[in-house]
Amino acid sequence: MIDYPQSAYYTSLVGTDYDWKYYTQPQGSGGNRQFSWPRAKILGGSTAVNGMYMTRPHRTEVEAWHGIISSQDASAASKWVILLLLWDSHTILHITVQLVPVHHSLPAITRPVLTSWLQSLSNIGISPCSEPAGGDIQGGYISPVSLNAGNWSRSYARSAYLDPLPPKTNLDVITGQTVTRILFNTANPPVATGVEYATASGAEKKTVGVKKEVVLAAGVIGSPQVFLYLILQYDN
Repeated sequence: MIDYPQSAYYTSLVGTDYDWKYYTQPQGSGGNRQFSWPRAKILGGSTAVNGMYMTRPHRTEVEAWHGIISSQDASAASKWVILLLLWDSHTILHITVQLVPVHHSLPAITRPVLTSWLQSLSNIGISPCSEPAGGDIQGGYISPVSLNAGNWSRSYARSAYLDPLPPKTNLDVITGQTVTRILFNTANPPVATGVEYATASGAEKKTVGVKKEVVLAAGVIGSPQVFLYLILQYDN
C-alpha cells in the first residue's frame, strides 16, 4: 500500500492505525470545520502516506521563514537560493539524471483531463506557471511526483535513505516505540545524554544513552511535541 502510487489516495494508510489522526483546530475561513492533518507513524514518516506531489513553496514563504529565525546569520545570498541548492542535492528528477536519493518524475501514463484543465484555467484568465520549481508557483501546472521511474514505485524517506544501507554495526532501528522524553545532565547549559522511550502509555520505559548528540527529527508536529515534554520536565 505504500509502494504502489495508485494507493496514494484511495487505499492509503491515512486514517488507519498507522496514522496519528491529527485534526486542526476549527478554521474560521473554512466554515469552522476541522481538517484532517495526516502524520504517519511508520518508517519513512509522512512521506510514506502523502499524495506524492513534489511541490515547492513560493519564494516569499521561504524568505518569511528566514525572517523569523533571528539567530541565523545575515547573508548576501538569497535564502531561497540556499534552500534550492539543498533540495537539488537530495532529489533526482529523471529528466536530468543525478546520483541522489529521492526520486521524482512524471507518471508513465497520463489522462487527457490532466492537460485539459490547464487550458480551462487559461480560458478564465489564469496563466500557466512556466517554472514552478523556481520560486513562483502562481498559475496552473502539472506537478512531478515522488516516483522512482526505474520501477514505478513511491520514492520516500525509507526507500531513499534507509533501505539502501548495508548492514551496519553502529545502526539499530527500533520500531513500535514512542519517545517519551530526551534525557539531560545537570550541566549549565544541560547536555543531552540519552532518550527515553516506551511501547505504550503506562508501559515500562527504556533508555538509550548517547556519547555525542541527540538528533530530534519527529516531524512538524512530533518534534515540537517532544520538545514541549522537555520544557514541562524542567518546569516541574
